[in-house]
Amino acid sequence: MQNLDITKDYGTPNALYFNYITQVPPDSVDDLNELHRQIQDMYAYELGQTEDEIQKQMDQGTLPKDDSVDSRIQRTVYRGRLIDNLRNEEKWLNVHEEKPSEPKKLKADKNDVISTILRELLSHYSKHPEPFSVLLRLLRNTIAVVPGEQKYWYTHAVLRYDRNKDEVIPELHRVAFKIDRQDISGDTVEITISYANSRLEMDVDKWLNERRNLHHIIKSGTSVREKMALNFSLRGEEI
Repeated sequence: MQNLDITKDYGTPNALYFNYITQVPPDSVDDLNELHRQIQDMYAYELGQTEDEIQKQMDQGTLPKDDSVDSRIQRTVYRGRLIDNLRNEEKWLNVHEEKPSEPKKLKADKNDVISTILRELLSHYSKHPEPFSVLLRLLRNTIAVVPGEQKYWYTHAVLRYDRNKDEVIPELHRVAFKIDRQDISGDTVEITISYANSRLEMDVDKWLNERRNLHHIIKSGTSVREKMALNFSLRGEEI
């Protein structure tokens, strides 16, 4: 059966990869570029695996096939959940879940719901690099279009030079949040935002060893990764 065209999913801002490239000494530039390439291939592997499953679910009718914004978001959220499950099985990744914070409960007038949500998200992620804040502001349209519960999933990769180790190291984080809103009385809406974060520890040597047998999956996921991964240069080293 021919795969359905869902390429517009990949620009849906519910699931994206952020790559932050920091300054490194001149003699470490090649190491940085190679590490960046390996991380991109790892993303492509994840997406190659998940796209087959998404196509199967659409064929079975458990995921929508149409191109509406709501359907794109449903598929994208499912894609993020598949990747989370896959990462728990990957030999080259150790997933360290952070202790979840208490859900943030807010109340707002119906006309101020979107602004209230954005203020909370920008405050919560204020220590993240500026490009992520730009993305959060762009969520205004997505949040406005889809009522009820919404889920968002992002992977951040910081490639920085560790002076003590004299090498370029990857710092990988997954951040996710869920937004739920309920009408409670009159023009008042109750908003609940739940956060879930994890740190991903990548064993590059194990990845390189396994990668030799994954070329066809990496190739199938590369075009998807190119649409879902954003690269930024940073002067700072923290996320």
